[in-house]
Amino acid sequence: MSEKTAKQELKKRPSKVLLFFSVLFGIVILEIIAISCSIFAVESKNRSQITQMDNMATQISRQQAQIQNLQRMPELIQNNAQRISENTGNLRLYAENLDNLKEEVGNRKIDAITQQIKNLSHSIEVLNELKSEETLILSVALLVKENALYQRSFAVEADVLASLGKGKSDISSAIDVINSMKNQTIFSDSQLINRFNDISKNFNFMTESSTDTSQVSEENNPVSKSIALIKDTVSGINFDKIVVVKKNNITPEQKQLIEQLSQLVNNQNFKGAISFIRAHSDFQLLQNQDLAIWLADAERKLSFDEAISKIIVTELDALRQNIASSQAPIQPK
Repeated sequence: MSEKTAKQELKKRPSKVLLFFSVLFGIVILEIIAISCSIFAVESKNRSQITQMDNMATQISRQQAQIQNLQRMPELIQNNAQRISENTGNLRLYAENLDNLKEEVGNRKIDAITQQIKNLSHSIEVLNELKSEETLILSVALLVKENALYQRSFAVEADVLASLGKGKSDISSAIDVINSMKNQTIFSDSQLINRFNDISKNFNFMTESSTDTSQVSEENNPVSKSIALIKDTVSGINFDKIVVVKKNNITPEQKQLIEQLSQLVNNQNFKGAISFIRAHSDFQLLQNQDLAIWLADAERKLSFDEAISKIIVTELDALRQNIASSQAPIQPK
């Protein structure tokens, strides 16, 4: 054997060993794969079995709940049967009551109720269609009263009232009074009371002796002549009043008159207060311009209230008569 051949044999031997180990390694790999596949298959089977067991447990719990409901069914059926019997009894009772009501109402009262409904409908139609002059005059009069109460101008309303009231003799005088005051202020009761109380604080009565003395002094006293000269050149100053007021005192009788008058005014008896002032001549000695203005305002207030009240009362009476005459009396059968 040559040396070259020996070397070739040495090269071939390692190849056989390598081949053997390769085959052995492949077998090991295949075993590992087979074992892994077996383990995966077993785990998958276990998971499916666990899922099936959970489903079975859920179904079993549902079936147990259904069994419990089935056990309670006889009791529920008994309760429902009892309720049905009670409702049946109530329905029978309601039916009997309804039959009795039909017998009572249907025979005697249904016609009367129908007639009453017809009469009521007729009355409503009459009220809806009733747009007479009385209604319009009453509405305008109330507007005039409201504006006067809040001291707003009622000139437009007064003109409308005068136009609507033409030919109505029963309220023509009252409408004329309202129309004559349309550009004036109607003071309230509280305003008149407060103004009078302020005026009464400065009441001073004149006497005949003081008046005569002042006249003599004006004739013989140079100072009085100077005052007369100033009076001729300066208008609007009442020097006689200034001179007289310093000389006059209020007597007990006059104080009593003022107290009585104040009591009448504070009780809102303006008509009595005006009559009281005119009945006592002592009040003519006051010569108080503010009191004269107050008297005019109080008289205007009284005249306005009387006129507006007459219009409202008259038109309300006429409206009631129209409604009463348009309604047929109800005659129940």
